[in-house]
Amino acid sequence: MGFSILSLAGLSIIFFLGIGLVSKDLHRKNICMVISHPIPRWKYVVGKFSGLALFLVVAVGILGLFAALSLWAGTLTVGGLHVPRDFSWGMLFLAVFFNLLSLLVVMAVGFLFTVVTTSLYLSMLLTFCVYLIGNTLDTIVKVLARGDFVHADDLFIKGMKLLTWIFPNLSAFDLKANLAYGLPQSAPYLAWLACYGLTYAGIVIIITAFILHHKDIS
Repeated sequence: MGFSILSLAGLSIIFFLGIGLVSKDLHRKNICMVISHPIPRWKYVVGKFSGLALFLVVAVGILGLFAALSLWAGTLTVGGLHVPRDFSWGMLFLAVFFNLLSLLVVMAVGFLFTVVTTSLYLSMLLTFCVYLIGNTLDTIVKVLARGDFVHADDLFIKGMKLLTWIFPNLSAFDLKANLAYGLPQSAPYLAWLACYGLTYAGIVIIITAFILHHKDIS
């Protein structure tokens, strides 16, 4: 429940603050007050993303801290409640960090669709679709690879695996199972996953800045 609240709060910030504010700036021409000054448009994109990312970090950090405190206090005060076997506080904070990283990737995608599209609701819908695809596509590929229900061609499965990384593979950032069952995760994999998330968000922001630079706003 704690991680569900984290995800819901993060998505609410992304959709109503992130996409909403940037969309209003573009569609109501409020951005003209900024770009009329000698400020490159890419700085506007990076500045907006950095500010909202900092707000998201603070919000997720506070919620994650309350989740950890509630678990710690509950195990001390509630009779018969014990910390799960093989529970790791380090894995808890890693799970919160990668949950935050997945939200940053979603926010970067939301920025891209806000700049590309001309409608607030369309950008929200496309961002939500990418969020659903990123959380379900990897599971679909695993089901196809096992071949229990559907027998798919190897080339098709390889193409689907490639799509799981072209679309943001948000399911890879989900460490709730590792946290709940005390499953260890290798440090190289976590480092690679962090690099993937940061690189993906950075590339999407660069593309967003490039599109905004060539976009006619007048």
